[in-house]
Amino acid sequence: MKKTILIFLISGLGFMFGCSKGDVGPVGPVGSAGPNGSNGTNGSTGAVGNKGATGTTGASGTTGSAGATGDPGATGATGDPGQANTISTNWTGLKWKFNSVNGSTRYYQSELAIPQITKDVLDKGVFTVYTRVNEGRTGFRELHQGISYNINGNAVIFLGVKEGAVIFLHSGTYTASDDAGIIKKFDDYNIESRVYIITATKKG
Repeated sequence: MKKTILIFLISGLGFMFGCSKGDVGPVGPVGSAGPNGSNGTNGSTGAVGNKGATGTTGASGTTGSAGATGDPGATGATGDPGQANTISTNWTGLKWKFNSVNGSTRYYQSELAIPQITKDVLDKGVFTVYTRVNEGRTGFRELHQGISYNINGNAVIFLGVKEGAVIFLHSGTYTASDDAGIIKKFDDYNIESRVYIITATKKG
């Protein structure tokens, strides 16, 4: 039995060493693709990039259509009463008369009665006095208290206010014989006056 195995081994070795190497065979066909591998893990977030340049301003849009008219608002509350009353007179012709004399100076006066001028009005009110000369002229001018007013270049009037009246005064170097002529001159001028008064009232 041992001889038989030995002979078989020797024979096999002889066969192996006795045979020559053959040519390389042709490349076999490509095998089918294997299954996809599993996804890898996500990488870490990259650093924030630099801010890009500002883009150009876009064109203006078209104007929208007008909206519907809203409902009227509620009526406001009535305001507090005003703090002043106004009094005005009509144009009134001034009547002149001799008043007094002081040495060589004679005074001629016209007094316009206004009962609304009370002591309270004198203390707190505001007066505006206008005069005009009816010699074919329609213009008129404001006359201020204590300020002279030249009538046609040869008659100066001073203004004063007292309780119940506005006073117009003219003075000059005259004699008693001049009185009638002076008064006639003022009558010929037909001087008229109108007064506006703003009277203060107490707050409610």
